[in-house]
Amino acid sequence: MMIFTFYDFIKNAVLAGACLLNIGAAGVEKSLWDEIIVALEKTTIAVDLPPATRRDAGIILGELGWLPVDLDTMLPVANGAFLYGDENKHRSIRDAFEIAKYPVTNGQFKRFMITGGYGTERWWSAEGWKRRTEEAWERPLYWEDRRFNNPLQPVVGVSFYEAEAYCNWLKELTGRDYRLPTEEEWEKAARGEKGNTYPWGRDFEQRYANTIESGLLTTTPVMMYPDGKSDDKVVDLCGNVSEWTDSWHDKDKESKMLRGGSWGFIQEFARCVYRRWFIPGDRRFYVGFRCSRTLK
Repeated sequence: MMIFTFYDFIKNAVLAGACLLNIGAAGVEKSLWDEIIVALEKTTIAVDLPPATRRDAGIILGELGWLPVDLDTMLPVANGAFLYGDENKHRSIRDAFEIAKYPVTNGQFKRFMITGGYGTERWWSAEGWKRRTEEAWERPLYWEDRRFNNPLQPVVGVSFYEAEAYCNWLKELTGRDYRLPTEEEWEKAARGEKGNTYPWGRDFEQRYANTIESGLLTTTPVMMYPDGKSDDKVVDLCGNVSEWTDSWHDKDKESKMLRGGSWGFIQEFARCVYRRWFIPGDRRFYVGFRCSRTLK
């Protein structure tokens, strides 16, 4: 009698998903299709499995057109005092706000593109539109790179200006005041009331985030690390992509701040307090963004 282990099941789920890509929905009964999708979902978030296996399952889900039901979810973050920076200084957020559960994915950003995102000036700042026009931007820099362009991976290769334009487009589309988070908002969402070092707690846990320690050396589907969520249940604040914020680095207003680690950073640089900055027009393959909005 042959005994199948959990790992056999996982391996079979990935192989079955690859088969679905070849035959399509019309070639298989819906019940079997649904069963394989569920198996791929479970594989993607199974923290004890190898990261490469989990990523393969998530990538297949994206190619099959599956979307998390909570992909567009915004999560509330309370106003008030919190610990900020390496020195744990006390700061305060005046207004409660919402922040996106996930960084913006390629699938979400595509909606901006196909509705005229790169051709509609009113969604761009004056400086952003000038840069877009001068450099003939029509898509994110790595949009056609298969390492980064699955619908469930966070969009990368976007400048601050593109992230800002996306938020303005979303604001117009929904009637809600979407924008990029400030540095302080981002850190409060990441550290929570306890002032965590990492979103989930004090100690680094390799299985909870896509940093260089995972060995993947590329982005992962945004729902792959649910155990790495913050106290406010925000995902991917540590690793996967660094994220643009709406805060300036200096009084001269030449550089914008980014927060969070990335797939190319070691764990030290994935701490909630880690800061770096780029000029707003930079487009890197480890930089993305997420949206926020003030609650009034």
